[in-house]
Amino acid sequence: MKDLDFKGDRAIAKDFLSNFADANGEAKYMNVLQEVANRKIRAVEIELEDLVDYKDLDEAFLRRVTENARRYIGIFAEAIDELMPEPTEPFPDDDHDILLTQRSEDRRDNVDGVDPLQKMPSEIKRYFEVYIRASSKGRPFTIREVKASYIGQLVRTSGIITRCSDVKPLMQVAVYTCEDCGFEIYQMALGSRDPVLIYYAHEAASLKPNRITSFSFVEF
Repeated sequence: MKDLDFKGDRAIAKDFLSNFADANGEAKYMNVLQEVANRKIRAVEIELEDLVDYKDLDEAFLRRVTENARRYIGIFAEAIDELMPEPTEPFPDDDHDILLTQRSEDRRDNVDGVDPLQKMPSEIKRYFEVYIRASSKGRPFTIREVKASYIGQLVRTSGIITRCSDVKPLMQVAVYTCEDCGFEIYQMALGSRDPVLIYYAHEAASLKPNRITSFSFVEF
């Protein structure tokens, strides 16, 4: 089996987001990213039909997106990180902006080449969420037809909603803070509801457990 080139696929996703034009000839997704930058919306929806219609996209990439949708949501998010424009309208800082500003000012080692645990993950910085919208063409699956083999893939189902419950959060990143000096480290925890307690020695603290002080969650 040929190894997947996720770096190359990120470049393809970046090219699609940059150059796809709607029926009016406007850069559809760059306009969406501008609205995200201006804090008007938080959701970036990638429509599968737009991927199908994009002339410079090969069918193999489209197949990888549908067969591994969860992974490619992350790839599109990384492409959006690189393409995100500067805000063009003023907006008030919310709690997320204030915390990011404070962390950026407090951290001396927030540069390339340091210990990965000390570098702030992009998931902490993101203000947006990425979704892939399935094509409306073709017959949707019934719930009974969705088998274990479809886990991670992009499927479309039909049904009647009879009850709603709260969305369960799934941790993406855990932030550990030293109780002695405020030193912070980050742990990627996607896929686990029970984060591993990190023991970490640094210049201002002895080897001791660090306290979890904040999180980044996704809907699950």
